[in-house]
Amino acid sequence: MPLERLDAHALVNECCWCGKRPRPNREHFALSGVARDEVDLSPYEGAGIRIPLETQTRRVDAIVPTATAPARREGYNVIFVLCSRACGAALRDALRKEILLGQLLREVADEAT
Repeated sequence: MPLERLDAHALVNECCWCGKRPRPNREHFALSGVARDEVDLSPYEGAGIRIPLETQTRRVDAIVPTATAPARREGYNVIFVLCSRACGAALRDALRKEILLGQLLREVADEAT
């Protein structure tokens, strides 16, 4: 699956689910995921990617952390930036449907933190 490369810095200030910009001095959230073993994300390390959702009529943007990032040390290689726990729950549910279809991801965290 070819992925569109994006500027990761542009993604940290916009919710990948609803598109809202988190308010200044407000908490941001992230939902982490793991790509399927056969998906090579190494060309995208440190950048953003656009992921089409087969079960939705939308795409979501994610950040692929570098090999030395804390998320990678925890076993995650995809991070979704969110404005709220509610957006995190909606995205998680959508991604779990994608996982059942055998798309890009094989795992997603239980909740946004």
